[in-house]
Amino acid sequence: MQNEPATWHYLVIVRDISIEKARMNLLKKLSLGMEQAASIVLIADHCGIVEYVNPEFEKATGYRKDEVIGKKTNILSSGMTPQKIYRELWETISRGEVFRGVLINRRKNG
Repeated sequence: MQNEPATWHYLVIVRDISIEKARMNLLKKLSLGMEQAASIVLIADHCGIVEYVNPEFEKATGYRKDEVIGKKTNILSSGMTPQKIYRELWETISRGEVFRGVLINRRKNG
């Protein structure tokens, strides 16, 4: 027993991650595009809580990211946009469609 050679067992798992890597590269490109967009980008959840804003949002509104992330979108309300427009906005994006309209929001300094 003492002179028997050691027996080695190996388990090799091979997984193709090329599709995952391609998806990650696409996500990086999309993220960079959102950050560099010349238009305001604001992403909110279904309850209207802000999850993301891009740098252009900060320039246009005067609000920093940390001041709006986690807050309701109505902090931007100027009172000049009719409630009907906001209803149309939420109904449209809830259906997964693109909303096109004009919102009159306020800057941080009023």
